[in-house]
Amino acid sequence: MKALSVRQPWADAIASGQKWIEFRSRPTQYRGDLVICSSRFNEGYVVDVNGEEKPLPLGVMLCVVKLIDCRPTKKADAKQPGYGGADGYFSWILDNQIDILVPKPVRGMVNFFTVPDDEIEFAPEGKFWFDYM
Repeated sequence: MKALSVRQPWADAIASGQKWIEFRSRPTQYRGDLVICSSRFNEGYVVDVNGEEKPLPLGVMLCVVKLIDCRPTKKADAKQPGYGGADGYFSWILDNQIDILVPKPVRGMVNFFTVPDDEIEFAPEGKFWFDYM
């Protein structure tokens, strides 16, 4: 399945449904399922899980979303997490259907890359990445 590396905390924001636009410097013609992976960079972000701080995972697959559109970024997109305000960027629009994955290590890339289907394991309903860390 096609995959995309996203820096934290934005990868977690996509997996948790708080972010449905990914901002990129180039457009894409691709539409369809996409594995969102956290990049290995941007250490230091934590999330509160039942009163305990847990570091956001780095270098793992987090969820599957559907990329449904790509368009030039609009001013209205500024309300989305991760908006950098740069002219010439593109908004990759994600569907709100999110399938959480068991977080397994993955070696990401700058552009699209492929995660073998047999390495993708969907988490049971109600489970999130922190249930495995």
